[in-house]
Amino acid sequence: MLRFSGLVMTIALIVYIVFFLLRWLKRREKLEMI
Repeated sequence: MLRFSGLVMTIALIVYIVFFLLRWLKRREKLEMI
């Protein structure tokens, strides 16, 4: 059970980092377009 919880936390962390990077890249593209 503890191992499964750690796996969920790791996946959630990876998803959060990917989401943050995608948002940051979109913001950078908008700044370059202006």
